[in-house]
Amino acid sequence: MKPMNACTFGLVGAALACLLSFSAFGADEASPVAKPDVKAGDRWVYRRTDHLTNKVAFTRNDRVASTGPDEILVVSKRSDQTSEFDIFQTSEWGAIAIGGLALIPRAEFFKFPLKVGATHQTAYETTNRGSPARFKFDFTVKVLAWEDVAVPAGNFRALKVEANGTFIRLDSGQRFGGMARFRFWYVPEIKRWAKSSYEQGASGFAYPDVTYTDELIQFALQ
Repeated sequence: MKPMNACTFGLVGAALACLLSFSAFGADEASPVAKPDVKAGDRWVYRRTDHLTNKVAFTRNDRVASTGPDEILVVSKRSDQTSEFDIFQTSEWGAIAIGGLALIPRAEFFKFPLKVGATHQTAYETTNRGSPARFKFDFTVKVLAWEDVAVPAGNFRALKVEANGTFIRLDSGQRFGGMARFRFWYVPEIKRWAKSSYEQGASGFAYPDVTYTDELIQFALQ
């Protein structure tokens, strides 16, 4: 196992090391970014901040349990829940199922190799075990640019990927829809995103009714 980067612990004593770590995690920005070689045992820990309350909602520990030719099984544990849950993903981090939430056929926000200016569409429906609610999401995804990103785990160069779209409720319950937006700051060296955010707002309202950011606080790679 590779040792954890000093920044991954978020310790006060490691602050200087984090500030100096940028050059160690540089990337060849002129070349497309290849699909990551994810391995069992790779791990990332994120902290979610709810921007409606301006408070930390929870931390989430994501650990790769197994990989296949086109699949990644992640076992996740949130600090505000007692049980782990499985996340089934493609080898390109496309989401197929998150616990009891199914995404049909899948949510694909990354199309490797990643290159600035690339765009694609992704559309999926969601169903949640134990709930009658069904939603449909449609997104246009674009790789925008390389950016500096600072998170508790360190300072990185990242490809910013933005997905702008819409959602609508499909079942016989209360029908409504609106805008949805994901942003990811993907760091090739850590095989995943160092930061992501989500906004969702119902039509007719001036402000999002869901808005949060996930930031990497530590990681370990095999």
